Amino acid sequence: MTLAVALVGSILVASSPVLPKPLQIANKEEERRNRIEEIVRRLPDAEKNLISGDIEVVARVVDLQSGEYIATADPRSL
Repeated sequence: MTLAVALVGSILVASSPVLPKPLQIANKEEERRNRIEEIVRRLPDAEKNLISGDIEVVARVVDLQSGEYIATADPRSL
């Protein structure tokens, strides 16, 4: 009986960092979306476009020295 309790306990402890990962990712994406929406709401006339779906938010990487977009860089990897 003690061995069974120890095995169940060790399985629960070992899986605890892995199980909440999808929830953490979903929460992080929701927080990111909320921050972007808040920024867009501060722009003039942008809130009505956000509500109507006329705004598309696209992440891009910019070379700070030249000001040009870097097409080969993936913003999600940064």
